[in-house]
Amino acid sequence: MLAVVLVPACTGSGGGGPGGTDGGPDAKAVGRVVLVVTGAGAADGSPAERSGGVRAGADGRNLEQVASGGSALFGVAASAGLAVAVGVDPSGHGTVLRSADGRRWQEPVTVADPLVDVAHGPDGTWLAVGRARDAEDSAGTVVVYRSTDGTTWEPVSRHGADGGRYGHRPLAVAYGGGRWLMLVHDCAGASLCGVHLLSSIDRGASWTRMPDEEQPEGRDGSVPNALLGLGRTAGLAHDGHRFAVVGGRDPRPGSTAAPSAVAATSADGIVWERPAAPVRDTVPTGLTWDGVAWLAVDGPSSGPAGAAEGAPAPSGGDAGRGVWTSTDLQGWSRLATLDAPVRDIAVLDPGRTAAPAAPAPAGSLRLRPQALEVMADERTVKDAFRYDASPTGAIAALTALYGAPAAPAFRAGDGICVPDRTELRWDGITLTVPGRDPAAAGSFDVRQETVGATEQDPARLRTVQGIALGSTREQVTALAPGSPAVGSEDGELVLTESPDGEAGVLVHLAGRRVTLISAPGPLVDVC
Repeated sequence: MLAVVLVPACTGSGGGGPGGTDGGPDAKAVGRVVLVVTGAGAADGSPAERSGGVRAGADGRNLEQVASGGSALFGVAASAGLAVAVGVDPSGHGTVLRSADGRRWQEPVTVADPLVDVAHGPDGTWLAVGRARDAEDSAGTVVVYRSTDGTTWEPVSRHGADGGRYGHRPLAVAYGGGRWLMLVHDCAGASLCGVHLLSSIDRGASWTRMPDEEQPEGRDGSVPNALLGLGRTAGLAHDGHRFAVVGGRDPRPGSTAAPSAVAATSADGIVWERPAAPVRDTVPTGLTWDGVAWLAVDGPSSGPAGAAEGAPAPSGGDAGRGVWTSTDLQGWSRLATLDAPVRDIAVLDPGRTAAPAAPAPAGSLRLRPQALEVMADERTVKDAFRYDASPTGAIAALTALYGAPAAPAFRAGDGICVPDRTELRWDGITLTVPGRDPAAAGSFDVRQETVGATEQDPARLRTVQGIALGSTREQVTALAPGSPAVGSEDGELVLTESPDGEAGVLVHLAGRRVTLISAPGPLVDVC
């Protein structure tokens, strides 16, 4: 158990300033709080001796211990007015702590599976990830828990290793740009270990492996090029515009080479780019964005390059005990050195509370190639409905926004390429399901198009680029440059492809304006 008690200050001296306390009681009452979690012991479900706690301070340089005990903490995240830390207790079960101010922590909540990271998303959603304690094979199973208050947690999904791989374990989770991303490590052989990314658009209920970029010959194909070199510890975060990953590996035993560090960024979680210059000064992990700069910790060693599951991780010196900051993910400055292995970092603003979700206005539906998203505001996804699932949730959401649909209209197919289908319509939005019974359907598509030569319904559907009915050809070219044409019609463009490359968000240009927008549109002729 973790003893949630205030203890005397235990601070570190950083490269940016002297050690000491964080300024006394008055300093605790104002401004942001930088939180660092520590953990010694295995991050698995085995009963074992563990220790860890939470350090807090105003600037990341002077951190006092505010909670400590027999649980190792591996992840921490903060939203508006709430911080959540996760880890593993001595029995091998997961432990969750929460705090409104970063200094007074509530008694831990226990869940069945050990947890390694936590993140906050839209509409008050929290996801915590770990490795299933009841998995009986070496392949490993990732388990995902969800909460809306940081106190009550329910398991919502499990994800096993792909065929032939083993050592499947989560490293980090983050939310941004309308999707959750999880970084997962596994192996295809003793020297073929690496990471891949899973994506969720339904608050963690299901996960899709993100497509990998083309790999250099000889690689096992599991790691996007920009992420090659990541080991068994890594940090994943979003700064409001892009995802960022940091991490690295130690050299092989006996090598005199310095540890290799990796940093990469991505706007969509698919295409990743490394900074122009190599990462210097540390091998960062446990990443967060504080609104101005990146903060990270150099967590315990990730193991030698190519190390298989269970390989010993070297340690020594100040490795795994530093708190760092960077503005570009390349050059890092040390803020503090602690006396315990640090695992993760977050920034809490105790005085800020989450604003209530505003009613969804017209134009609050966003199309992605895999799901229809209902937006709480311009940047926050309230809910998402996959096209390859039952349409009942999407129908209920559209009805809540725009009232009851017009009477369902059945359209007979041609028996060859076009199937029988039923259409439901709300103010120009058309939702189509296969067959006659929407409640029994297992998929749907959605579109909006102009009604006549001069009349059109309000532009309720928008793409992630901001394109909607009535957008001009010039706007489409500027917002989605290079979008390829599909079919033989000059004005039909695909703006965003699904990960499998088989469907996408389509727009049709007639003359100078968008007259139709739909998803998921097929990118190939199936007849």
